[in-house]
Amino acid sequence: MSEEPLWIEVVDGTKTCWVLEESCKNSEGIACSSIYTIERSSTPIPVPDWFRAPEESRLRDSFDWGVPGRANLESRSMAASIDHILKFYEDCARTGGLTTMPSLQMKTRVGIAHLPRFGPGFYADGENYHFGIDAYEHNGITFWTIQHYAKVSTAPRPPRAPFKLRLLSVDDYLAILLDESSGDKYSAPIDALLDSRPVSPEQPRTEDNTIAWASLPEWVQFAVKPDSRGKLRGSLSGDHQSDWSANRRGSFKGSPQVMFASCLLWLDERGFDGTGEEKPDRSYYVSILQGGASLNLHARSETGDRADLTVLNTLGHMSINLNYTPERGAPIPPTMPARFDPQV
Repeated sequence: MSEEPLWIEVVDGTKTCWVLEESCKNSEGIACSSIYTIERSSTPIPVPDWFRAPEESRLRDSFDWGVPGRANLESRSMAASIDHILKFYEDCARTGGLTTMPSLQMKTRVGIAHLPRFGPGFYADGENYHFGIDAYEHNGITFWTIQHYAKVSTAPRPPRAPFKLRLLSVDDYLAILLDESSGDKYSAPIDALLDSRPVSPEQPRTEDNTIAWASLPEWVQFAVKPDSRGKLRGSLSGDHQSDWSANRRGSFKGSPQVMFASCLLWLDERGFDGTGEEKPDRSYYVSILQGGASLNLHARSETGDRADLTVLNTLGHMSINLNYTPERGAPIPPTMPARFDPQV
């Protein structure tokens, strides 16, 4: 799916025009969109010397924004106790001069609010850096997710593309434009300036059909009711080569920890490997977010299909969301009439 064109508003005091971002260039002839892309994807923020991981741990997933104030994230696992893992990272944080705290503190109009914690972990804060870890233990394996970032005040803010320019002058071919917020000048062909912003064509909507969940592989059933249904999503052309996925969500009563543990046990009993080492092609790992309020299971089988399951505690409202993505080319399950089916 192509990205929607980016239009910049041009004002000359009497009327408003519009110009495509890629048609607007600086004095070196570089398009505005290219300038923003180059600067936005600059070198990632260096990781502090004190930040490290246990040598025996296994990296399961990671994401690096490379922008101050945007949390970098990594999920790991290791055959160790939660206490051992948390002690390791507490020592790291203190080496870096950070102060550890059990709950996240946020400034409000009435003072400091302490956000609740729903599972093992801690936060650490220093003058230039913030760190947080959430952990979950299952069958002697500890899974943990770390979020860390350099504070915005320690580095310049990331650049932005101009959204409005002022028309300074025109000749037979070019319009000279000014970004009043930065003082930068640009030029654009006269015929690139339009009197009105074009309306983008509506993106085609993906189909959304109801299927019998039992039509999916047995390992992704997770003991749901035999007549349970889910949503079939994707571009369904009927040629069995389309990208599609199936989703099932609902609410439940009881303990989110018990619900989540039962899902892990379901995979254990079907030969899935939580370490990711013994059987990497048939394995799973856990990521933990929001102080333990969001428990996330990520599994893949040897055929290449995947499942992502989230058990979420939202102010006491328990919900579960299950998404299944098959390998490309898997037959599309038959659809059926929709019905109201809120419970897992």
